[in-house]
Amino acid sequence: PEQVHLSYTHDLSTEMFISFVTRSRPASNLRPMIQFCDRGCIAIGDTTTYNVDNWHYWIHFIYIRGLEPGAQYRYKLGF
Repeated sequence: PEQVHLSYTHDLSTEMFISFVTRSRPASNLRPMIQFCDRGCIAIGDTTTYNVDNWHYWIHFIYIRGLEPGAQYRYKLGF
């Protein structure tokens, strides 16, 4: 994954939006996912593509809900 971005949503205390890009298309049976807590919390996202001139990447995005306010999270993302 490249260009990983963490973004706020309308609910700053319990939600987060994560996006990242890859240069190649993932296999059709794979979806972007993130593990974000020690208890195995997993969120699954979607993929789209972006083409402009010679720039072609696959953009993956994941919406996380149910975060605990004030908690710190470690995360792993991929497919």
